[in-house]
Amino acid sequence: MAKVTEAPGPLGQPCWVTSAADNGHGYAVMTYLGGTAYVHRLSYQLHVGPIPEGMQLDHLCRNTRCVNPAHLEPVTAKENMARSETVGGRAVRTGTCKRGHSLDDAYILRKGRKCRTCQRLYQAGELYDVAFHSQNAKKRPDLTSA
Repeated sequence: MAKVTEAPGPLGQPCWVTSAADNGHGYAVMTYLGGTAYVHRLSYQLHVGPIPEGMQLDHLCRNTRCVNPAHLEPVTAKENMARSETVGGRAVRTGTCKRGHSLDDAYILRKGRKCRTCQRLYQAGELYDVAFHSQNAKKRPDLTSA
């Protein structure tokens, strides 16, 4: 059984930090009614009520292990992304890519946007995409060994 301990929180109230299993992305999960459930969602539903349809819970304290319902706010997926500290969240807030180019004319992809300026620079050989090459380096055969 997972335990909850209090830890200092940034909102004038302590975070309730759970010891439940981690889902690999920093969120606490546990088995509930034969399936896997996010502990912060269960806490909100138990203490506040149902999560409104189509809404996500934003951790106002930025601690994804916190299950204090006072630190959880139902928001849209777009708002949750805009509030996040990820590269995507910064892009939503600023309208720029990680290199500072405008995303006004970005390629719209199934999983987000791609900066046209960075894409042009990469295709012209002026920009080295470290993430792309590190992923594909494992797939390429080693032609240097005998």
